[in-house]
Amino acid sequence: MSQQPAGWYDDPRDSDQLRYWDGAQWTPHTHTKAPPEQTAPTQWQTAETDVFPVGDQQGEEWQSTGSEQPYGQQSYQQEQQAQGDYGQSYGQQSYQQTYPAAAQGGGSHDPNAQQWNSADMAPVGSPAPWWRRLVARILDGLLIGLVVGVPMMFVLWGQGIDAFSLWLGVATGLVGFIYETVLLKTMSATLGKLAMGLRVHKLADEAPLSWVTAAIRSATWHGASLLSNVPIVGYAFLLFLLLNGLWPLWDGKNQSLNDKAAGTQVVFSS
Repeated sequence: MSQQPAGWYDDPRDSDQLRYWDGAQWTPHTHTKAPPEQTAPTQWQTAETDVFPVGDQQGEEWQSTGSEQPYGQQSYQQEQQAQGDYGQSYGQQSYQQTYPAAAQGGGSHDPNAQQWNSADMAPVGSPAPWWRRLVARILDGLLIGLVVGVPMMFVLWGQGIDAFSLWLGVATGLVGFIYETVLLKTMSATLGKLAMGLRVHKLADEAPLSWVTAAIRSATWHGASLLSNVPIVGYAFLLFLLLNGLWPLWDGKNQSLNDKAAGTQVVFSS
């Protein structure tokens, strides 16, 4: 579908309407399909046949004498015919100009037409926007912080802020690594990514992640988070975490550094 020229095609989600393809992706613009042309005789044609049937004596007299039909009937028929021709011509011309592909064959029937994600009107499987990834990471961080931070407050109560910060960072890094590795392997996404409609797959073949791939991706992020608690050198790992989070903004494949280390990509889920 990516090589299909821009135009109106059958909506992959609703066969009763058309959706505009801009040459690269589907757009939010839709239009109801035009109804089929009416082939039944119009009311005035039926009435004319009933009043003046073929072979009627009055009609034969007109034909034999060469007389023209009454002025009122002739004018009415010409007016109706002109209106019918104009309406049909204008309707067909307007529809063909607006929906050229649909007018030639009812629209595109490409079996590879991509599905839709209603939240962003983007195709399923396309790279996830950076802001969605950021929100998902924040949600995961809050969840891990609650699971780890509350128990640590009771365990380290009275030990001082320095001890609490150190052990909280170590526990958060370890729990985060286990949490992300297990969920990426079993569900292809963390809870934060699921909430934002995202999943992680292999970039090469879009396959689910193996244990090794999930562990590499998690370790690249949470390992740096764990090492950021080391005095002096920890600042370098904090800088790495910042670059890792921002990297998809300028990367051509929307990958972060831990994506590149594991060969993965974050995309919209189905």
